[in-house]
Amino acid sequence: MAGRHFITDSIGGAIMGTAVGTIVTALHGSPVTLAPKVTPNEGSLSVVGAF
Repeated sequence: MAGRHFITDSIGGAIMGTAVGTIVTALHGSPVTLAPKVTPNEGSLSVVGAF
């Protein structure tokens, strides 16, 4: 309504993006691995990957 995203839009997009990225790499037998990383001191949540 105000031209901004709701927090649920951002969370939903992050979940969908992570799910699609994980599923596509798994279906193609890619050695890429993804894992969540929580940094409590900085109050952040991210996804890290290994190639």
